[in-house]
Amino acid sequence: MKILNIVGARADLVKIARLLTAMRSYDGITPILVHTDSIYDEKLSGIFFEQMGVPRPDIKVGVGSGSHAYQATEILKRIEPVLVEQNPDVVLVVGDVNSTMAASLAAAKFGRTGPGLSLSRDNEVNLLKIESRPIHGHPREYQFFLEVESDRTEQLAQALAEVRDSTTEILVVGLYTTGKTN
Repeated sequence: MKILNIVGARADLVKIARLLTAMRSYDGITPILVHTDSIYDEKLSGIFFEQMGVPRPDIKVGVGSGSHAYQATEILKRIEPVLVEQNPDVVLVVGDVNSTMAASLAAAKFGRTGPGLSLSRDNEVNLLKIESRPIHGHPREYQFFLEVESDRTEQLAQALAEVRDSTTEILVVGLYTTGKTN
């Protein structure tokens, strides 16, 4: 199980250190530490790594300082590719800073849209819209509604096959074509 641990402030490093130690003691758990760098200075943070034994981040997204709006926007933009690349089973976000809010939002959205993202990746299929709705009476299960565009029947079939592998049911109710001839 891959667990992506996202932190932003120095105090969050202290909070996550014990959790990382515990996670690493179990076979089958791969913890990855991601630091947004929203509140980061080597002189101030270095002590946590050197003297307190806090593990250095596996991934740093390099947001830097700025207004609340700037940081939240940058964290959203920079965390999403990490979520897609790492494809974690669990995302753990600690703290009470801009990083916490933005990373939680990105993780929640990723968790609900993850299956549909593979549709357009390398398949020449344009994912126009994706929505999800919880399935009543089934916690953590969702219905996905995808709107796609493609003139490439073979690539679309391949993309749908990939999505089908991670779902219990898929039903195509319509398809848009681009009108282009290739």
